[in-house]
Amino acid sequence: MHSVIDNLIDEYQINLFSDCSGYITSTTGSVTSPGHPVSYPSNKDCSWLISVESGKKIALMFTTFDVKRGSSAQGCQEDFVEVRNGLTDISRQIGGKYCNGNKPVLITTPRNTVRIHFHSGSTAISVSNRGFQIRYIAVTPGTKIKLL
Repeated sequence: MHSVIDNLIDEYQINLFSDCSGYITSTTGSVTSPGHPVSYPSNKDCSWLISVESGKKIALMFTTFDVKRGSSAQGCQEDFVEVRNGLTDISRQIGGKYCNGNKPVLITTPRNTVRIHFHSGSTAISVSNRGFQIRYIAVTPGTKIKLL
């Protein structure tokens, strides 16, 4: 019998055994781009699913953020981080796609689940961007969050 998470993994073809994805249930922790704190590789798609206790929210603090902006007018098309309010790739985005030029500092999710997705495109030039580190913590709604 498949659990809800197993069904999500099957349906959305999430490879949680890749070198840069995972399903996380601890109340505090961190997520980093592949290769962090040195440059990240091209052609990567990584997804981290974080699920904490029901009734909690998740505070995400971007402690390091250096993701290539790209040259398109829309920005954040080649390399980006996106945060979604839920565990699937069709869950509502929180704030859009992030890259250098519109980097976030603190995001608090409205629910107890979040999906963090990192994409690095193919590039003919050497990428020297360091990627990101996100620290997270489960919080009770109404709690004030202090940035460290």
